[in-house]
Amino acid sequence: MSETTKASPLAMIGKKIFRFFSSVRLAFTVLCLLLLITWLGTEAQPSMGLFLAQEKYFNSLIVFHEFEALSLTLPIPGAKLLLFIFAANLICGGLIKLRKSKRTVGVMIAHFSMLFLLAGGLLQHHYAEDGYMQLYEGEQSNEFVSYHNWVIRVHEVVDGKPDFTKKALVLPPELVESVGEQAQKVDLPGLPFDLQLYNHAENAAVMPEAFRREGEWPAIEGAFVRALPKDNKNEANVAATYVDIIDESGESTQSGILWGQETQPLTVQLGDQTWVIKLDRQRWPIPFTIQLDKFAAEFHDNGTAKTFESEVTKIEDGTTEQRLIEMNEPLRDHGFIVFQSGYGPQDERGRVIKDETPFSVFAVWKNPTSKFFLVPVEHWPLVTVSLAAIGMAIQFLFKLVRHLERGTRTEPVKTAKA
Repeated sequence: MSETTKASPLAMIGKKIFRFFSSVRLAFTVLCLLLLITWLGTEAQPSMGLFLAQEKYFNSLIVFHEFEALSLTLPIPGAKLLLFIFAANLICGGLIKLRKSKRTVGVMIAHFSMLFLLAGGLLQHHYAEDGYMQLYEGEQSNEFVSYHNWVIRVHEVVDGKPDFTKKALVLPPELVESVGEQAQKVDLPGLPFDLQLYNHAENAAVMPEAFRREGEWPAIEGAFVRALPKDNKNEANVAATYVDIIDESGESTQSGILWGQETQPLTVQLGDQTWVIKLDRQRWPIPFTIQLDKFAAEFHDNGTAKTFESEVTKIEDGTTEQRLIEMNEPLRDHGFIVFQSGYGPQDERGRVIKDETPFSVFAVWKNPTSKFFLVPVEHWPLVTVSLAAIGMAIQFLFKLVRHLERGTRTEPVKTAKA
């Protein structure tokens, strides 16, 4: 008589967790919640703005949404949490639990393609860089600017001008955003001074001291920072930060205000050396130069843009190439994608103002790259669709063959008994 050993409590809990994450009911529930969060996030964009709506509904784990019809604020899972749960469901139910045989090869390929798509989205969300490049006709550039991130740049001044031939000391956006009303000391390696940052505002205006009200931040050299409510369009926000210059003895020798729209950066002079400090949007280089040759646009009768395009010259390693960037035809090269996203200057109807030099606004997207990627991330959606199509085709063929085999089977002939 054999004895059956009982599973340990830990193993039983593990089985219940696996059964939960591999269930079809969970997949159905997650897909319904994804549909709900997509609808709520889309509805919130006109009032909150695109960036804030994305942060609240799609880049968060939990969303506290106010249902006005019910006069209730309820917590619901954010898109990020739902996608993690959906990925776990695909792994547990679509790959591990699924019976392995030649008849399920197509189903496994289709499930893997969805995981591949989720992995690509995760990589792009965390590691891709996106920004914009604005060029007037005749201008050229080989860098693009962030919509949202602010950095502090420190440049040495040589012969009365910042020495841009040397790599600037850049304080990253994570550090700048972490600054609050409490002073935060920042060491500057290789420089004879450090910084002390405080009173950071994500959106602000620098105003004359005469307009300062009681309780507002202090004035420095006749000006002060007035914190403003964040704009719904996050790219319209202009940051500001107070800064103290700390010498090697630890004493504050100078105070100033860094503002994103300041035309004259803060100048620091110690001995015979001079530096400029500037609060600026984060910038990234691109491995080629784009020159705007001509901008053209067509408009509907109501003034809205029908189509607009830019004739550009792509310059790389001394060679030039004429390219056309249209609304739905971006320039793709070296993992960068350059879209036509805007134009100006515009009149009240949105048309280009005549007798003024037009400019184009290009949205620039840099996909994450790695030597471990057999396929560039920008092509992962195409690979995903291709894998899903292959998986469904294989599954269809197996079903078709089985159906044909059943149709060709002959029933045994029954002989009547004498």
